[in-house]
Amino acid sequence: MKPTPKETKKIHENYEKVVKHLIDEKYAVDADSADKIISGMSQDWFDTIVG
Repeated sequence: MKPTPKETKKIHENYEKVVKHLIDEKYAVDADSADKIISGMSQDWFDTIVG
């Protein structure tokens, strides 16, 4: 089922929050490297960052 526009916005906000966290904490140097990390990270780690 396709996400609603509200759900899509929330997904994007969460993704951006994780990207910022990974860069701020020096796990990644830029958004591209953060994206690679996100693609392999566990859902638990992602959810922990999102809060």
